[in-house]
Amino acid sequence: MQFVEFGPGNAALDAAAQQTLAAITRALVVRPQLRIELPIGIAAAADRPAIVEQHYAQELAQVGAAGTASDAGAPAADIKAEQLKFLQQALLGGGHVDPERVFLVANGKVTVQDNAVRLELSLR
Repeated sequence: MQFVEFGPGNAALDAAAQQTLAAITRALVVRPQLRIELPIGIAAAADRPAIVEQHYAQELAQVGAAGTASDAGAPAADIKAEQLKFLQQALLGGGHVDPERVFLVANGKVTVQDNAVRLELSLR
């Protein structure tokens, strides 16, 4: 229950991640003394190639649509910020958990497993 996974270069939460976060939210509601730590870190080995591929696909689409390449910038330029935003929205969206109980920590608990970026969430 303590892990949430994202696809490489992706910030969207899949159904399994949403269920995990819903269970964590319930635990936080029932136990107001708990707090949760969300790791801030990147899995460059997995995210970087996916982001480069996404950027390349966007450039190809723009060249096809406009006839010339554009300077669109990297897609998902800050994938970690997007991932954290989705995590915080899932945990805090219902208004049942005080935002002061959600901490961003630089603890290096971001790994790659089975081609997924895995964040280890810690309840304390």
